[in-house]
Amino acid sequence: LIHHEGKYLAARRRETGDCAGMWELPGGKRESGETDRVALAREVREELGAEVLAARHLLSWTHDAGNSYLTFHLFRVRLFDPDVVQPFAATELRWLEPADFIALDFPKANAPILDRLRRYHRLKA
Repeated sequence: LIHHEGKYLAARRRETGDCAGMWELPGGKRESGETDRVALAREVREELGAEVLAARHLLSWTHDAGNSYLTFHLFRVRLFDPDVVQPFAATELRWLEPADFIALDFPKANAPILDRLRRYHRLKA
């Protein structure tokens, strides 16, 4: 959950693969031997061309994806330079106000994030 000046960064998925065209939080899979923080820094660099300044763990949850279970670890992230982000792994990036952010079409697995943001910002469902 990358934030800057009261806004959150959303990335639109490419038009192929799972959840094509939907919005997501930049990030990705942890590779063998990586810690969560090392994976986070690598994914931000690969997907956005940016460097993590600070990251704080917010929550973890497991999602039933039908044929497997996925475990998510959400970090609240600040970047060294938010102005350098590029959509290397997405078709589009947007910095959005909280209400606009949670109104986007996210995969079902992101429901815990959106619920937490609704409560935190006191937004209606």
